[in-house]
Amino acid sequence: MIKVKNLYKSFGKKHVLCGVDLTVNDGETLVVIGGSGTGKSMLLKNIVGLIKPDKGNIIIDGTDVTKASKQELFNVQKNIGYLFQEAALFDSMTI
Repeated sequence: MIKVKNLYKSFGKKHVLCGVDLTVNDGETLVVIGGSGTGKSMLLKNIVGLIKPDKGNIIIDGTDVTKASKQELFNVQKNIGYLFQEAALFDSMTI
């Protein structure tokens, strides 16, 4: 199960995620649809622990990835598959 509660993420004055709540139960499929720049990839990056939210909690199978150690996060991530469109994985990261 994935539970996202009161998720916030900003970059300077640009608010990307503002109070996002969602639950995806085991066996469910969730589709995130929206226009360009609406926070879809940012939501996924936060859920899988690639980026830390400014506020909120993300619990995956009982582990809060917002507070997890590197090893705990790795144990969660090794059970997740993700693919970002057009290099969106690296668009907000520096080399």
